[in-house]
Amino acid sequence: MLAVGGITLLLTGVEQKGIRFFGNRRGWRISEGVGWTVVGHASYGWLVSGVLMLEPVRMNMPWRDMEVPFLMSDIDGYLITLIGAALWGMIVFEICVYLGVRKMRYANPPGVVSS
Repeated sequence: MLAVGGITLLLTGVEQKGIRFFGNRRGWRISEGVGWTVVGHASYGWLVSGVLMLEPVRMNMPWRDMEVPFLMSDIDGYLITLIGAALWGMIVFEICVYLGVRKMRYANPPGVVSS
């Protein structure tokens, strides 16, 4: 749990730095506070990831009884499900960040944000 929380915080921090970097290059007024606000509100996208990761556990890994055309063990199916859930969570997070940056790019008055 601590590792997942740390990785999520690290990825969110990288995203905040990235939107400030690219925003400043485009002339948008994205301060550190605005950056953290955007990624903070978008971070519920990571909850999508968590909910989707719990689904195979709740369903007791339903692929156990399925016939698959290739050899896939329970562990392989579980890892594929976890990676897919993480990707969906990241996609939702990135979409929310994009929408937030588009809305907040001129939230500060001119001259407030330093490059």
